[in-house]
Amino acid sequence: MVRHGESLAALKGIAGGHLGCLGLSQEGEAQARALGENLRSQVEDFSDCEIHTSNIARAMATAEISTGRPAASYRRSCGLCETHPGANDGKRWSDIGLGVDAGFYDPIGPLGESVAQMYRRADAHLGEMARDIALGANARRGVIAFTHSGVICAAYAQARRRAPEELFEISVPLCSAHLLEVETESATSESRLSSMRATIGRVF
Repeated sequence: MVRHGESLAALKGIAGGHLGCLGLSQEGEAQARALGENLRSQVEDFSDCEIHTSNIARAMATAEISTGRPAASYRRSCGLCETHPGANDGKRWSDIGLGVDAGFYDPIGPLGESVAQMYRRADAHLGEMARDIALGANARRGVIAFTHSGVICAAYAQARRRAPEELFEISVPLCSAHLLEVETESATSESRLSSMRATIGRVF
């Protein structure tokens, strides 16, 4: 699991969802290029890995720059997206009454998700990904998922059986990579990551 590089939305203080994300900053693009070098040197069978991304521009741009593969070859899913800002997508955080400092159960504005809702969404999607790999014809084939800090934090909490509220205590640097391994037997018998036997740790 890989977090995206620095985004223009973050620099501008904008809620960057599907519509508000402005892609990567110049620094973010440089981070993605360095990430690509790290992936090629440290990930076994990198060229054979399947690429998954969220539907948000900064994650897709990070994947394209770091892997050199066309976006058409990715498996894209909202299951890997950061907490959806709803009607506040594209607005400045300073103009949003409830934003980055929202509580765990507080939606980020009208039609937006709460962190708790994102956590449950990530739990289901990551469990589905693990199950697909375990049951697939290429069960040993790896997946690189380009995603966001919230989803990676959720994976840590779920794999380590920590309370959802502890997501806020987990640090996920830009363009950091984290290895999530799920026991095959539990992946074929369970549907959510939180119910599977899994381990996770930072690679770089």
